[in-house]
Amino acid sequence: MLALLRRNPILIGILFLALVLRSVYVLQASSTPLAEVLLLDSDFYDRQARSLLAGKGWTEGVFFMNPLYAYLLALVYWIGGPHWGGVVGVQVLMGTTSCWLVYALGAKTWGRQVGLVGAGLTSIYGVFIFYDGALLTATPILFLNLLALYSLLRWRETNRSGWLWLTGGSMGLSALARPLILIYLPLLGGWFAARRQAWAWGKVVIGCSLVLGPVLVRNWVVGGEFALTTSSAGMNFYVGNNPQATGIYAQADFVPSAEPDQERQEFLREAERRQGHPLTPASASAYWLGEGWNFIQRQPGQYLALLWRKFYLFWNEVESQNNLSYYFAQEWVPFLRLSLNWGWVAPLALAAWGVWGRRRRETLLELYGLAYLLGCLLFFVSSEYRLPVVPVLLLWAALGLSEGWQALRCRQWGKVGVAVLAAAGLALLVNHADPLVQRLHSRRVDYYNFAVLYERRGDDQKAEKMIGRCLEIDPDFAPARQAQARLAEHRALNLSPADEEEATRGLRLYGEGRYAEAAEVFAVLVARTPGQARLHNTLGLCYYKTGQFARAAQAYQQALALDPGYALVHYNLGLLWLAQGQPVRAAGALQQALALDPQHIAARYKLGEILARQGDRTGALAAWERILGQYPGDAVLRGKVDSLKALAIGGE
Repeated sequence: MLALLRRNPILIGILFLALVLRSVYVLQASSTPLAEVLLLDSDFYDRQARSLLAGKGWTEGVFFMNPLYAYLLALVYWIGGPHWGGVVGVQVLMGTTSCWLVYALGAKTWGRQVGLVGAGLTSIYGVFIFYDGALLTATPILFLNLLALYSLLRWRETNRSGWLWLTGGSMGLSALARPLILIYLPLLGGWFAARRQAWAWGKVVIGCSLVLGPVLVRNWVVGGEFALTTSSAGMNFYVGNNPQATGIYAQADFVPSAEPDQERQEFLREAERRQGHPLTPASASAYWLGEGWNFIQRQPGQYLALLWRKFYLFWNEVESQNNLSYYFAQEWVPFLRLSLNWGWVAPLALAAWGVWGRRRRETLLELYGLAYLLGCLLFFVSSEYRLPVVPVLLLWAALGLSEGWQALRCRQWGKVGVAVLAAAGLALLVNHADPLVQRLHSRRVDYYNFAVLYERRGDDQKAEKMIGRCLEIDPDFAPARQAQARLAEHRALNLSPADEEEATRGLRLYGEGRYAEAAEVFAVLVARTPGQARLHNTLGLCYYKTGQFARAAQAYQQALALDPGYALVHYNLGLLWLAQGQPVRAAGALQQALALDPQHIAARYKLGEILARQGDRTGALAAWERILGQYPGDAVLRGKVDSLKALAIGGE
């Protein structure tokens, strides 16, 4: 590689540009919320890494989340300390190396010029830069997948078995970060079989198995169940395939938060409730897999429409997040808005494939792209799920630009015209923005999520700033209004400076998921200042999070004894009764919350869910349609309402 770089000053310049752009992004992001607080999966991986570093091991039995990234974080933390900067520094180097791998793939398939153009496009692709600065699995997956593809091409070139072992090992590691790469394995088997080289595919499979095998054994020894990587496949399949699915990630009705620990607990609890007996993580995963399959069998027409929706979203320019939002990052690091994006690359790549694909085919890359398209159709579409396809699209786009330039020089006007018209037409389709796409571009939810994170940390000042920006985008966003009211309540607690400091510490513990410790803090505060209904409510939330339902109910009742008109406590009681399998009491509590605060959207939404489960379709529709009157662009809720209406018609 070093010798190649010395002979290739243009490539050196491209790699230097990639390194500079990523470093600038990291430096600019380091003083923003992007680095100050960790959201959802990033927070989970960070906590697991710290647990590993402290010698406590993984905090659960069978892996629920993909394990590779937490172990990578633990290694980086062990070497340089538990700092965001150290991790993203490693990822910046990975991202820069990925640019070289794209060059190598392009050079080995379509020549040095295509490789250089492909690497150049990779260096300025904004979403790559963004993920290189995020504590998420995207960058390692991209690096490992490119390494696997490069190794395949090297084997084809040299016929040395070592490259096959490296291909399999890289795919195995990638699967430990997200198993979608395993869809490529059987497609690759077909490619080898067509060449009568099944023995070579066997080496790839063995190489992959050598990585995954120890994880399978670990899951059996520690968790008592066989799971190849994680126990979350069934849950993810159900999220992407149910009557309310829209093609992107969306929380299930019964999950109050997208935090991984909360999802794991609630999906297990709901499966147990429906089955009527305790379940293991693997059996719960099998149950949700069955529920998704039942939807496909019972509603084939709706499923086909959903598949088309996923296909459309896969090719659309929108970066649908299930963690940190690319559009939120653009607010804080504006140069991302000037970078290359999917809306430019996909039309160029597809046009090039259509015009020059027959003559310049590369089946290995095409099968790889197909694997990830199938993965998104099987589950759901998200920015992270489709990201590994981008290098292949960049290489096709580079081929199109290279061939287009040659056609111009040779005055092949017909071919140039066809390519330009194809790219322009595809650009119109790829960049089409329907209501769901427009909503995904909105940053109101991102500001709200970060406000909640700051609130949990006890940093009310920054939380209020986030809420203020959220309400600037959408003044009628009910969750933000409720958060604004909560912050006002916190200011009105009128605690002593010492107690205020303790309350802030308790909120910080709560935000870190250390609910038992937070409960201890608020229990002391309640004992010192027993007349504060807000403190009793917060203590109840801590008990609820730790599964101490009797204590939570007692704390909520004490809060209501002090302030009977406290709508939020009635809402929290509704969630508590629902978690205990008492939907009638839950509905009563939610109705009381709405009587006190008719604008409590979360209470009305949850009430609609309960009524729908109880068979009261009229009541559920009334609740949800009232919300739709305020938020007509909510595609998820619109899907629920349409499904409920369809069931009502079918019942008649």
